[in-house]
Amino acid sequence: HLHLRQNQLDQAQSLLNSMPSGVEKKRRQALICQRRGQREEAMKLQEEILFSEYQSVNLVLNDLRLIAMECQDHERVRRLSALQSQLARCFEMGPYYEAAAQLELAVWEKDEAQMIRIAEALLEGVKQMDSFRHSWLYRHMTFKPVPPGWVEEMRENLLEGFRKDPDYAPMLRNEAWQTWLAAQQ
Repeated sequence: HLHLRQNQLDQAQSLLNSMPSGVEKKRRQALICQRRGQREEAMKLQEEILFSEYQSVNLVLNDLRLIAMECQDHERVRRLSALQSQLARCFEMGPYYEAAAQLELAVWEKDEAQMIRIAEALLEGVKQMDSFRHSWLYRHMTFKPVPPGWVEEMRENLLEGFRKDPDYAPMLRNEAWQTWLAAQQ
């Protein structure tokens, strides 16, 4: 860090090259790029960190929620689910990811109305599942193209799960949901 503060960028880069890979190494590389006037590269590296850290934090929140479910701690489960949705919103992941954690909560609570509302949101949101690719937050990143038919395949997988997975059985007792599901074929 001293070399960066003293603008000794070659020495800073040399020390950085000896560091093990990780978030801190990438962050420091971004700082060196910034100091060298390579702002686009610096932003790209920082955006990659953000994107990666979203995934890490989301996984930890999910694990915490699963533990809270085992402990039957309803309040903690609700709050962790809400945090996952807020995290997805904050990191501009799109409506699908905002709704995903809420579905598991509704299933766990056996809340038929919420399950249906969220299932519909997921089925609609799957069309925008990759909306983060177009977010201003990640504008310097390059993502692999979505394969043709991928969105339709994801939607079909969701529909099949809603039809066959026993966790969603409460929804299947709802006539309006059954009618809606039948129309999706």
